[in-house]
Amino acid sequence: MADATVAALRRERFPFVLVNRGSNVGADLSVEVDNERAAETVIAHLAGLGHRRIAHIAGPLSTTTGAERAAGYRAAMKARGLPLEASLLEEADAYAEPSGFAACSRLLRSAPTAIFAANDLLVLGALRAARAAGLHVPEDLSLVGVNDIPLVELIDPPLTTIRVPQREMGQLAANMLIAVLEKTPVTERHVLLDTTLVIRGSTAAPSTAARSVA
Repeated sequence: MADATVAALRRERFPFVLVNRGSNVGADLSVEVDNERAAETVIAHLAGLGHRRIAHIAGPLSTTTGAERAAGYRAAMKARGLPLEASLLEEADAYAEPSGFAACSRLLRSAPTAIFAANDLLVLGALRAARAAGLHVPEDLSLVGVNDIPLVELIDPPLTTIRVPQREMGQLAANMLIAVLEKTPVTERHVLLDTTLVIRGSTAAPSTAARSVA
């Protein structure tokens, strides 16, 4: 949200459209997904399986995706009366696999039965951390990500994730940018799209013998 490159584009009046992120500047054009609703969908899925101790690996909270998905997680947990402990939320320092590994390693001390991560790369790191701790997914720990990046359905176990409509986002953003370049009106400056939960093998009902990792 405090991106120096975007700030420079504004100063120079250089045409741009934000894709899969927003900003605090109302004049910026953006095409995003409903991140809070996506988080609600994930928590509903996990709670429906019987999970109560659901942890969250947030993306950097300086980004709209990180902040909005974390807010959606908190709201969904609170709405269901589920434990909303500070120890069940870790902010990753980047949307990257090593950051997911580090964040998950810290979260496992609080013995969650499920982890919702702000994107798929963070989940891949969480999967590695779970294996390093001797946990099995999804028997001991369920994992959910966001984006449905290529190949996540081929890992073991295949990843339950939120599918983001990337092609539609790209098309809409390109059309908005062309309109700006051609100096024609942009009827909708902030587009918000829905996402889809894709359920695969990384989520299941919690084990009756939940394990704690010191």
